[in-house]
Amino acid sequence: MTVKSLMRWITLLFPLAWLAMLASLGWLAFSGSTGALNSPRVWVQYKPGRKAAVREALLQMGAIFNYDFGDLNAFVVSLPEGALEKVARHPDVADHWFAQASAKNHS
Repeated sequence: MTVKSLMRWITLLFPLAWLAMLASLGWLAFSGSTGALNSPRVWVQYKPGRKAAVREALLQMGAIFNYDFGDLNAFVVSLPEGALEKVARHPDVADHWFAQASAKNHS
């Protein structure tokens, strides 16, 4: 294979590799399996002094932390499906509510 032939192959394959990578990233961003992108954001207010316990419980539920409002004893988290009921029953959670309207509520 000559250098000229090799350069032609690289010129052809490089854009195809970029397109394949971008397509796979787009698929990940919009697939239902990503969880966090499709999860509701929930404001979780914890009882004073119980931040670590609630953080650990949320991590075990698969929460993704979006904000930590320590002065307000609260987190904003993205929760996987089914975790909201667990948050509501946790003894160290003072209150919880949706931080943003989901598309499901407006259809």
